[in-house]
Amino acid sequence: MAQLTHQRNEAWSIEDDLRARQIELEQQLANAEEYNDNLHEEVHQLNNQLHPYIPPGAAEMDPDEDEEEEEAEPEEGDDPISDLDSDHDED
Repeated sequence: MAQLTHQRNEAWSIEDDLRARQIELEQQLANAEEYNDNLHEEVHQLNNQLHPYIPPGAAEMDPDEDEEEEEAEPEEGDDPISDLDSDHDED
């Protein structure tokens, strides 16, 4: 009888340890999910800073901008991107 009681107590002890470990892992998972959510929001904020959304026609609606000023469109042979790249090719 003593041996059965000892085995039962040992099994309960193992079960208690596993339940405590499960609670600990659930808390770590909740912390990791919260951290992930925070990082996700930060990525969106940084992306919005790098690439702000300007709705189409926003320049036309801007009261501070003169209506007479028009943006100069690059001519067919004038590529502003290639001009930037050419600055770096002169190493």
